Amino acid sequence: MNQIFDINRTMLFAKLKFSQNRKMLLIGLAGYFGLIFIITFFMAYGLNGNYAYVMNTFHTVAMGLLVGLGGIWVAGRSYQDMNSPEKSMAQIMVPASTFEKYIVPLIFSTVLWVFAITAIYQLYAFMLNGMWSGLFGKEFGFFNIFDLVHNPELFDSVKGYLLVHSIFFLGGIAFKRYPIAKTVLSMFVINICFTVIALVTMLILFGGFIEMGNMNNLVIENRLDQILNKDTIASMKLISELVFTIVIPIILYIAAFFKLKEREV
Repeated sequence: MNQIFDINRTMLFAKLKFSQNRKMLLIGLAGYFGLIFIITFFMAYGLNGNYAYVMNTFHTVAMGLLVGLGGIWVAGRSYQDMNSPEKSMAQIMVPASTFEKYIVPLIFSTVLWVFAITAIYQLYAFMLNGMWSGLFGKEFGFFNIFDLVHNPELFDSVKGYLLVHSIFFLGGIAFKRYPIAKTVLSMFVINICFTVIALVTMLILFGGFIEMGNMNNLVIENRLDQILNKDTIASMKLISELVFTIVIPIILYIAAFFKLKEREV
């Protein structure tokens, strides 16, 4: 049997992880869907005008929050069963390799979560729209998730989700207690550091905040053009996008794997 990855062993471990977290997951989903039920009821009762557009726009936002914030919440809690010495010992004794213990929560909180929740919400929205249409006599139309595929902002949202997910996934492994809260706090501290760097850069480029405040956008662009040509600025934007959407998430996922190995040792 392969000591690193075995599909049967991985499936057994996935079933174990799901059974350990099923209660909390189902309670969270039930609470969220219950809230959607109440909100859409009052929307359907009070809406006037373009019923279908307003209702399905709400479904788009609600589903996006569930997929995004829900996936991040699942990622941050992926290793809650290792938050004490006793639970960590039980986790170590599970007959699965470190890679399998790493890949199962990673896939579940990304690919499986996105596709499963999208399908579930599609069916739920279809049921709600049909129910409210029959009850209130208003045509709410059909919420079609595939309409979002043509949205140009979808790809940017996916890139942003992977960056944030990688941060919370690493935090879920690195912090034994309150991983989500500590990850948020760590992100806040990092953002402060980036803000300080940005302020220092502004001081260097413009000589002070008052001077910059007295400049309009055209003057600022001309000042930047004097320091950096347009090709350099375009290259910097491309490099920044690659770093924050590809390089950093990969580094964080790799760091999460080695942090898991460290905790098992």
